[in-house]
Amino acid sequence: MMACDPNVALLNFFHAVDETSLPAWQSGLVLPDGTRRASFSTVKNAIMANQQCAGTPVQWRHTDRIVGAGSDLQACRARSSSARPKGSRTT
Repeated sequence: MMACDPNVALLNFFHAVDETSLPAWQSGLVLPDGTRRASFSTVKNAIMANQQCAGTPVQWRHTDRIVGAGSDLQACRARSSSARPKGSRTT
């Protein structure tokens, strides 16, 4: 996916190397002593195999509106009305 987006210059793995403190975050591909986890080779091979875009390059364009989102205020009002105790008023 990143190979097809010319705007992506870097893929950063959060904590590629585990922290030395065992109670701390331990999600890396490499242990603090340099030992590689079993998943290291799989991740490395996947990165190496996907250096060239195999799909359609991503085309981004500026917009000044929200794309792909919507709202249904009538449904919100209906839910809000049905949740109100009898006799309460809206302001």
